Amino acid sequence: MHYTKYELFAFFLLYSFLGWVVEVLIASLRKGDFVNRGMLNGPLCPIYGLSIILSLQFLEAANANPFALLAGNAVLATVVEYIAGGLLRRIIGRRLWNYDSPRFYITFAFAYSGVSVLVISLLQPLVYMVSQMIPHLLFCIILWILFGLLMVDVVASFVAAFHIRKQSRLELKVTERLSNTKKIMGQRFFARLQKRIYKAFPELENAQLELIDVKALDQKKFAESICFEKLVWMFFISALAGDLIETAFVWVKSGKLMSRSSLIYGPFSVVWGLGGIIATVMLHRLIDKNDIYIFLGGFFLGGTYEYSCSVFTEKVLGTRFWDYSGMPFNLDGRVNLLYCLFWGLLAIVWLKAIYPFVSKYIGKIPRVLGEVLTWCIVIFIVLNALVSAMALYYYSLRMAGTPVNGNVELFFDIYYPDTLMKLIYPNAVLP
Repeated sequence: MHYTKYELFAFFLLYSFLGWVVEVLIASLRKGDFVNRGMLNGPLCPIYGLSIILSLQFLEAANANPFALLAGNAVLATVVEYIAGGLLRRIIGRRLWNYDSPRFYITFAFAYSGVSVLVISLLQPLVYMVSQMIPHLLFCIILWILFGLLMVDVVASFVAAFHIRKQSRLELKVTERLSNTKKIMGQRFFARLQKRIYKAFPELENAQLELIDVKALDQKKFAESICFEKLVWMFFISALAGDLIETAFVWVKSGKLMSRSSLIYGPFSVVWGLGGIIATVMLHRLIDKNDIYIFLGGFFLGGTYEYSCSVFTEKVLGTRFWDYSGMPFNLDGRVNLLYCLFWGLLAIVWLKAIYPFVSKYIGKIPRVLGEVLTWCIVIFIVLNALVSAMALYYYSLRMAGTPVNGNVELFFDIYYPDTLMKLIYPNAVLP
């Protein structure tokens, strides 16, 4: 994909800002108070933006291969960190980071590379789509203004580091404004994160973060009741297990190994994931009732849910992912009696065996780790779903013969071609 200079600069600023936000939050949590990060007066850590831009430019051919992209980003991260560290050491006379342990650095490089792959795969398509919605003239004007502010900031930081001369009034005024903005934004980000931590761990509200023993926090079980965290994990586990079960069922039945995933990245079935949540919330109160009540609840709830999902995907995404028209006792090809009986039996197995077992092991996850992983899952699934929905939408347009008439359509045509979409969604029925 060919990006213009304006687009690359916009991406550089965005990812530099996001990198700064992450660094501020991590450093502030470690210290227990707001920590201002970055060499510049503005809220940017350019090393992150530069790494993503280089990856977009030089690793474009590897986008179809996640392993090649992972290895390439690890090498890029190493080179960028090494050069940036050397330059900063010459400028300010000391190291800002030190990776004396090769084992630690290799772990860091591949962790950073993994995050970069997720950003490029899940966030970048949405960022590019939004950038194309902004009128070109307005887009250019905004970027030129930001470029001017960045140049003043860089020059002022360079002058301050080398003590070459006194800063001009303009430099002082601009850098002071940028520094104050950076501090205020960082404090607000940290305050919101702190508020979220206090909500998750009320025992911290009257304590200092740096004095808290993490092991003490983990004494209380994670996701004990039906709560947001437990439902997120139920969705994740149900989506993964459901996809694998369907794949195995089709393979045994037809001898063909085909994708049953709802999302482009990873073996996840959204229908099964949401079904796990609905079954947990709606049928949980029947867990101590007679099996016949659970069966009837699963029969009607499962049938209604499957029918609703079929209508939703067809109306919103323009695609039907299953069609039971050839099976007896079907309703509009969206649901049939046999599968409703299956939903009833599955409800019994879910409430009596699967849910108690899964819930028990979810509760064994340390609380702090559980909170972090929960939000990682939420962000991953949301971005994955958005990218998958857009890719399906443009795939349906291509199948309908609609000509490509914009950069966004061209982007999805290049990165999510027909061959890939047919591989992931082999049974998709387009109207």
